Amino acid sequence: MRQMTPVLAAACAAFFALQGSAQAGPLGYDEASDGDVGGTLQLGIGENTVAGELSGYDPDSFVFVVPEGGSLRVISLDIQPAPGQPGQTVGFSLGRGDYEERIASTSIAVPSSGALFSASLPLSAGSYYLSQGLSGLATAQYEFTLEVEATTPVPVPPTLALLLGGGLCAAAVGRARRTARTPAAG
Repeated sequence: MRQMTPVLAAACAAFFALQGSAQAGPLGYDEASDGDVGGTLQLGIGENTVAGELSGYDPDSFVFVVPEGGSLRVISLDIQPAPGQPGQTVGFSLGRGDYEERIASTSIAVPSSGALFSASLPLSAGSYYLSQGLSGLATAQYEFTLEVEATTPVPVPPTLALLLGGGLCAAAVGRARRTARTPAAG
């Protein structure tokens, strides 16, 4: 029975490890450290940020995925001209899929800070794109914040499973210890 206690402890540890949340945390993407924005960015629940530098030669468009159980509620932007650069106008488009269907577009003056596409939000789980571009040779530094909220409440069955599983593991370990301490009759 003494060999059963480590096996039981390992089973309990595996149970608790598998009960962790499947939702990814918020994304923090910065071109300075992560490379030029590209590919598909997987957003998480919370404030996701995408920062970089934009120019007429480098439009920095990207595809992002709002996770299942999430809803994109706010897209905000802070964009500033690079040092020594004049202010410009920058155009933005928001759409579905991999540049398949445009939802909305707008142009703003640089520098600027605030919400974008408020009338088109919230967006449910799925794949979307943001494209941006400056006209001319100017350069600007930007940071998008994409706020994703959970749309489903914290599920009760996994919580109950965690509590029941924890109680059963504790009871089993306690019983194994008591049985190991009790001398065999005979």
